[in-house]
Amino acid sequence: MFRKRKEVKFVFHKHLLLFLITILIPTLLLLSFQVYRIQHDARGQLENASHTYLDRSSRNLDILLDQMNQMVLQISLSPSVLDLLKHPFDQTAYDYAQTKEQLRSWTVINPLFHSLYLDILQNRKVLTTNEGIYDEADFYDKAFLQGLNTVSTSKSSSWIGLRSLPNEDGRGILTFARSVPPVQSTPLGVLVLNVQKDVFYNTWMNLQKEQAGPMILLDPEGRMISGPIQGLDAEKIADSLQAGTVKSDRRTIGDEDYLVSAYKLPASGFVIIQLSPFAAYDKQVAAAFKQAALILLVVTAAGVGVSYYFASMLYTPWKRLADRLKGFVFTGESRDPYTFVNYAIHDLLAVIRKNEPIVRYQLVHELLHDHRVESSDITIRFREAGIQFVYPNFVVLVMIDESLDHQGKIANQLLYLYSLAEDTFGLGIPSAGTILDRQKIGFIVNVEYEEMDEFQMARLEDVCRSIQQLARDRIDATVSFCISSVYPLDQLHEGFEQVKRMIAYKAFMETDIYFSKPMDENVHYQYPAVYQKLIMNAILSTDRDAAESYITEMFDRYLENSVYPYPKLLQTILVLMSHVISSLVQEGFDIGPLMNEIDLLQLQHCQNRDELRQLLVSQTDHVILYLETLRRRDDDYGAIVHQAISFIENHYAENISISDVASSLGISASYLSRLFKAEVGKRPQEYLTEYRLKISKTLLKDHRKTLQQIIEQIGYNDVHTYIRSFKKFEGTTPGEYRKRSMDHS
Repeated sequence: MFRKRKEVKFVFHKHLLLFLITILIPTLLLLSFQVYRIQHDARGQLENASHTYLDRSSRNLDILLDQMNQMVLQISLSPSVLDLLKHPFDQTAYDYAQTKEQLRSWTVINPLFHSLYLDILQNRKVLTTNEGIYDEADFYDKAFLQGLNTVSTSKSSSWIGLRSLPNEDGRGILTFARSVPPVQSTPLGVLVLNVQKDVFYNTWMNLQKEQAGPMILLDPEGRMISGPIQGLDAEKIADSLQAGTVKSDRRTIGDEDYLVSAYKLPASGFVIIQLSPFAAYDKQVAAAFKQAALILLVVTAAGVGVSYYFASMLYTPWKRLADRLKGFVFTGESRDPYTFVNYAIHDLLAVIRKNEPIVRYQLVHELLHDHRVESSDITIRFREAGIQFVYPNFVVLVMIDESLDHQGKIANQLLYLYSLAEDTFGLGIPSAGTILDRQKIGFIVNVEYEEMDEFQMARLEDVCRSIQQLARDRIDATVSFCISSVYPLDQLHEGFEQVKRMIAYKAFMETDIYFSKPMDENVHYQYPAVYQKLIMNAILSTDRDAAESYITEMFDRYLENSVYPYPKLLQTILVLMSHVISSLVQEGFDIGPLMNEIDLLQLQHCQNRDELRQLLVSQTDHVILYLETLRRRDDDYGAIVHQAISFIENHYAENISISDVASSLGISASYLSRLFKAEVGKRPQEYLTEYRLKISKTLLKDHRKTLQQIIEQIGYNDVHTYIRSFKKFEGTTPGEYRKRSMDHS
């Protein structure tokens, strides 16, 4: 009991290892990939949302800055300001006061404005909205004005930035400075608009419809307009940015992680920094990890349980098998049942390989069927199988057992023929073979020359004649041979395809040992249209002797000593039989039952021309017998049914019903329907419908007639009813039938 438990545990470890390799490790890899994908997607969603918000915020900031610039431009273009700039020495104290009040009105009506003043360059005066007029030398903000050299000397130049007013105790002011007037080639002054930074920031923030996280705004010089955030060096981030670029990074600020995205506006140089909390991202990733861990736990538990279950379940049969094999296999040492059975199987396989050379059969099969076989590899494998080829040239030889008997005899006979041929080839010609199917055996034969000359053909023919003689003498079997052209080893699949084409045309061959030879495809081919017509007329007149005579005459003229290629001859037979079938359809016969008797695929199974001719005679006899059956059935109809059919075929173009047919015969409609069904096999209404559709198919071939004209000629009142009936019986619509008929014509 203890030993059994120990062996089960040993097998359990093997199953568990197999589970780890085949199930657990791939599952772990898939779960890791899934978690990584969720992380990547969540990070991408967070970054996309942050970038979208940055883009919207930057557009709002551009709008606000444009409005500020428009205000500055509008103030600079007011008549009083322009007149003061152009003629400062002609202005009175009253004029200065009026201009000052006008400028002051701008600051009063707009809560954004803190103060506004105008630096007049010609007389070095500064007009302010709050204090009045100053000499530039005495102005409290003269240092700022003197620093605006570029603005005061360049046309339409401007400056925007954050600074502190000297008389405001260091309060942050966002200043917009612009050279004025813009219409003047040389600036006459500088208009300075001061905005409280908090008011500007709050105005910009109010433009945002939603807020994903804290927002930081810096002026073009990298100075903070918004309040600072502890732990974030916003100025350093702004210095590292290029205009028009977005930079994102994960940072820990305080106790929380944020996605910090920064963007520098290309036009104004302002920098926007947006902080998106990572809390939602971390929550989504944590849920993914939790789900993956749960799946992994379930798979692991299931794998351990299944492994132990299989180890316990499989131990008994393996132990029983090992006990039975101990009398036949000696291992030399004590082994567990699984190791013992595995050793026994390998030992038995080694014995099989030594006593039955199956490998070479498989190699030949691969060569004949697989074009991807490498010649160098297959040569080594043949050498390992004990086959040594002398020359690099080969032909494919297929031996066909012509003896048709029950399946068991064919199988045993084919094995004997294979052994017989293999022994005969082994007397002097290197070869290797395989059984292809229940009737054919394939050999690859090593030949000396690259072309099939008369010497090689004679040598192979002698071997084939010897095999034929032995087959007749020993088992009364008849065999034939088809031999391909010469090919290298790696192209023998092409030779096999060539032989298969030869076998398909075997009925046209004159000998039982056939070598491949080129056929003249350019020979002018004349289809036997005259015989086709004669044979068809004989069939329709049910003259068996005439049909057989015409078929024999056609064979003597077209197939005996024919110069036509075999594909053309086979095509002639197929076209002839197809024409017979299609002619019956055009004559209005129902060929459904006949198709069970006619099988054109039997042509490929004919062994010679006599069998092919007999097959055609037999097929035409089936057709004639079918026509005779139909005509006898028509003759067997009673007088009432004959009169009903005659009435239907004479009045089908009228709006008749079954009651009309019955009234013309003086019987009831129900009696006529039962009698008609019993003798014809269908009801009168169905016969009328099929007859009308048959007439309409002829009318549809005339493309000049419309559907309306056709239905009027065959007794239909409604086009839609006609189309439904046509599709029900013919499987297609009248339009599609007409198009197909026109295409064939």
